[in-house]
Amino acid sequence: MKKTVFTGSGVAIITPFTEDGKIDFESLGKMLDYHVENNTDAIIICGTTGEAACMSHEEHVAAIKFAVDYIDSRIPVIAGTGSNDTEYGIKLSKEAENLGADALRKGLLSILQKLQNQFVFLLFCIMFHQEQALILNLKL
Repeated sequence: MKKTVFTGSGVAIITPFTEDGKIDFESLGKMLDYHVENNTDAIIICGTTGEAACMSHEEHVAAIKFAVDYIDSRIPVIAGTGSNDTEYGIKLSKEAENLGADALRKGLLSILQKLQNQFVFLLFCIMFHQEQALILNLKL
């Protein structure tokens, strides 16, 4: 079994954007500093705050890379890599792992929540087998 990544409170941080629609890395750095300085136990980047579904692949990877590099192992970084495209989600998860993310956050999209539990479980098994991902508090 893998070691515990973190205990306590993980914050799903927003991804700030500039007026012209680019990721605002300066503001993102300030938010990351705030959470480190105030003893947040882990950061979840591109998680459940909504904007990750609207980001391009390049933006998604850039946000994860920035958070991992900026945090520099001060606290764990959990990368949101969920997708309604299973193959793409696996690809993104492998990239996040290669970038140094401490764990992956996989979410159930609303359409998947309507599936029977055994199908949802099977989907997570497929992703876990392909990614060797950490699954946090999966409740069926």
